[in-house]
Amino acid sequence: MIGPDKKFVRLLVTLIAVGWLIFLVYATLSTVGSRPGLIPGAGRHEPLPIVFFERVTAYALLGFLFYFATRGRIVLACVLVVASACSLELLQILKPDRDPGAFDALQKSAGGLFGVLISRIAARLIA
Repeated sequence: MIGPDKKFVRLLVTLIAVGWLIFLVYATLSTVGSRPGLIPGAGRHEPLPIVFFERVTAYALLGFLFYFATRGRIVLACVLVVASACSLELLQILKPDRDPGAFDALQKSAGGLFGVLISRIAARLIA
């Protein structure tokens, strides 16, 4: 039987994961000028290493959260994070000022899968 504390933690992690996904939807589909970034106001002028770092870490956190939100179901967490990255990248087609790309989706997916891997390692170390 799961105690109320574990249920609360699972609910909290799930809510945080959904909240982070909502933030990523906003960041991915907002106009370039209003997109959050590490360099405020840089828009399209952010250096490529910064953009790469932002993509990978944002989706690594999503993968980390999805792993715990899905109660350690690694395949489900991987499918969710890759589907999120690819579908959000495809939705950029609807935005005239955004430029979707397969390489962007690959970076985001790799970051998400890395986050799932790190969370699995962390779960094994904690248990």
